[in-house]
Amino acid sequence: MRDFGTQCVVWQTAINPVVALELLAAGTWSGAGVLGPEAFDAVPFLDLLAGDYGSPWGLMELSESS
Repeated sequence: MRDFGTQCVVWQTAINPVVALELLAAGTWSGAGVLGPEAFDAVPFLDLLAGDYGSPWGLMELSESS
């Protein structure tokens, strides 16, 4: 709330389509018909998300315990 004046749920819900629309408008992502997010390269999305929008992401791989 301090940074954006909204609750975190609002930010987390709104940021993904905003970034996707920016990539579509710039032509970074393109295609015909209805395409799911897995049809597009994730790197530009993740770079824009962390860079311009200040929403860092991460990945933690865990091994299966026996």
